Amino acid sequence: EAWINGLLSGPQTQMVNITSNGVILGLTQGVENAVAAGISKIPKFGSKQLSFEEVMGNVTGVINGAKKAAQKGFGTFWSEENTNILGRIELPRKSIGISPDAGKIAKVGGQVVRLPGRALQGADVFFKELNIAGSLKGQAIRQAREKGLKGAAKTKFVDDLLANPTKEMSDEAFQVATKNTFTNSLGGDWLTDFGNWGQKGTTQVPMLRVVVPFVRTPTNIAKFALERTPFALTFKDVRSNLFGARGIARDQAWSRIAVGTSAGMLAYFGAAQGLITGGAPSDRNERRLKATAGWQEYSFKAGDQYFSFGRLEPVGSILGISADLHGLGDLMTNGEVDKIPALMANSFAKNMSSKTFLRGFTDAINAIQDPDRYAERYVQNLFSSILPFSSAFATVARTGDPTLR
Repeated sequence: EAWINGLLSGPQTQMVNITSNGVILGLTQGVENAVAAGISKIPKFGSKQLSFEEVMGNVTGVINGAKKAAQKGFGTFWSEENTNILGRIELPRKSIGISPDAGKIAKVGGQVVRLPGRALQGADVFFKELNIAGSLKGQAIRQAREKGLKGAAKTKFVDDLLANPTKEMSDEAFQVATKNTFTNSLGGDWLTDFGNWGQKGTTQVPMLRVVVPFVRTPTNIAKFALERTPFALTFKDVRSNLFGARGIARDQAWSRIAVGTSAGMLAYFGAAQGLITGGAPSDRNERRLKATAGWQEYSFKAGDQYFSFGRLEPVGSILGISADLHGLGDLMTNGEVDKIPALMANSFAKNMSSKTFLRGFTDAINAIQDPDRYAERYVQNLFSSILPFSSAFATVARTGDPTLR
């Protein structure tokens, strides 16, 4: 418990969690729903079930639900009681200072040690409630529209539904909320089945968490990103939505791919113009030369400044995969067009291996493959991470370190 919370104690981790959840909230409740509403109106293709009025309902629902969401989020942080199951830190229970015979110092110590996890859980509950509020408002407007209600009758119907939502509405809203905060349960396709396998492994052999401290959240992030790229076709549930009967699920599935692919194309052309960077070169000397010139991987470039998007998940993965695809494409000759699928898979693997939530796994593999170069540093990092608030202290150390390491 102390170690996991120490890993999450860095200020960047907390800020990235809040920023990422905010971006996903705007993307899913606003942009993607609006595109899905447009697809819904396409003759002989769309379902005609989604409307732009419903999208505005999603947005106003989020705004109107902000106060209640803030209260629940702060309540979760303060009380350490998470009313929404499947939190971000992936710990089954609290441990330090929880025993009935624990002294006051132990109890307070446990609360202090869990501060990073409490902050993450509070933020997750806050954004879950916002997603739920937006989804419920949109669903209520959809039902009123299906009934042909207008004016005061429509307003009263929507207000009554929001005050007493049906079980079906609540279930759909909860599903939207957990998926948009990457805390939904795993299972159902090749990627989440792999995540399930990882979860079982870390449960049966707890020491594996030293190498892979988080499984469910990164798996959900990866699937969220892939569902917005051509890789979405590898998922059975996505294929059934894309090519199944007309309906809201189909409109939304096409919307996700359209929005994600458009963002990826913009990133690809941005990389071609030097406005976006991909991953660092594999050659050590080339990597050092770039770093000396101020170059930074997975970043936006504005003038001589670089602004990292690498941890802004899952949007960062979509942008990073496209930037890496451009970089790898520069190495491909005209006669190697048949290698494009492998190139795309390579860019995905390169991007994902750089993520902080997979750093423990990739560092362990590097230490095994090249112990002379990586093993000592890996062991040093592992033991230093045992300290409470280790990530926070490391952030302070890096900030005051004049050397780029």
